[in-house]
Amino acid sequence: KFLAVKFESNGDFLYRFTLQIKRIRILTSDDCRQKNLSLSETNICRPYIDSNILLTWHSAENFDEYCLAYIFTARDFGDGTLGLAWMGSIAS
Repeated sequence: KFLAVKFESNGDFLYRFTLQIKRIRILTSDDCRQKNLSLSETNICRPYIDSNILLTWHSAENFDEYCLAYIFTARDFGDGTLGLAWMGSIAS
C-alpha cells in the first residue's frame, strides 16, 4: 500500500521532501470526560498511566492508512521517561 519514497541527500542531510499530515486528534481534559471515546482514548485519558502503557493504548488505534503515528503528551512520567518508541516493520 505504501509507495517507494526517494530522498535526495548531500551525504549529511535529506532535502526536497514533503510531509503531509492527514489526521490530528487532540484530547483535552474536557474531551476525556466525554462518553463517546474509543477504548484506547478512554485508557489514554486516565490520570495515572505508565509511559509503556500509554504507548500500548496509543498503538491500539487503527493507523493502517498512515506510515507514521505519534503521540505527544504533557505528562510527567514518574520513571523519568522523556521518550518512548516502538519500531515497526513492513510485516507488522
